[in-house]
Amino acid sequence: MSAARLRHEHTAAGAAPHSRTAAAAKVREQARAHAAAAPAEHAGTADPAQWRASTERLSLHPTRTPSGLSFGNLLRSELLKVTSVRSLPMTALAAMLVVVGVGVGVSAALAHDAASGSAQSAQSFFSVPMSGVQLATVIVAALGVISITGEIASGMIRTTFLVAPRRVSVLLAKATVLTAVVITSQGLAIAATFATVNYAIVEREQRLSPGAREVLTALAANVYLLVGVALIGLALGVAMRHAAAAICTLLGALFVLPILLQMLPSSALVDALRKWWLTSTMENATDLRSSDQYLQAPIGAAAFTAWIVLLLTLAAISLRRRSA
Repeated sequence: MSAARLRHEHTAAGAAPHSRTAAAAKVREQARAHAAAAPAEHAGTADPAQWRASTERLSLHPTRTPSGLSFGNLLRSELLKVTSVRSLPMTALAAMLVVVGVGVGVSAALAHDAASGSAQSAQSFFSVPMSGVQLATVIVAALGVISITGEIASGMIRTTFLVAPRRVSVLLAKATVLTAVVITSQGLAIAATFATVNYAIVEREQRLSPGAREVLTALAANVYLLVGVALIGLALGVAMRHAAAAICTLLGALFVLPILLQMLPSSALVDALRKWWLTSTMENATDLRSSDQYLQAPIGAAAFTAWIVLLLTLAAISLRRRSA
């Protein structure tokens, strides 16, 4: 091979990377020039930074509209987050174990006392198995809180709002997926607890009919109680944006305050708070026995629903007004 040909190939090989570098530099210069000219051209229509951000999104995803993902896509996205973040299904599983373990264990002890001669009503063999639900509210409340605070703490919520600018739709999608997870997991746990206690522990003459309307209503009310607590946890997580603070606040509202209300002397305000405060509204709905100290089951369920809607509405307002 001649020396002239070798020099020619060496020159061509060195010029190729140089030409690619020059082309890339030219593309970057054009992009900077376009970004700099954009605010002047669109000064009357949008903020320059916002305009550039939307331009980048549309250039990366030309088929995406500025309104963001559809609600169905948001649901699939939130479901993917629940299944991919290990802490969420583990927390739901822990709540299931508490519901079943506490309910079956306490019921077995109650059945032993009944065999020893202590009289127990059939209604006792419903309220006692459901005692695990009261403890599970702590875990389910934490589930609702961490379903949003983890995303806020990691900064991934900014990416979510970049793809889906309608923040209220994001909150509704999270609430929908959280409701489905709690109904599926805790509904299965409550049904398993009732079936185990009713058919394996309780004597035949004290068994409850699973098809009875009052039994089905009380079982559904216990599931609804856990769903509502999870949604309240979600609302507090959005408002407070800190897992520990939100969980401590929720525990105080669900357990400490009701105990304090029971210790206070009776008055019009105290009696009203005892009946209308958060989960106290569901006392009669979740049991076969009724007490005059609490609201009747339909009114209590409606009041509990009003609490959930109110707190989620306040959370949506906070989410829209505060920066991510």
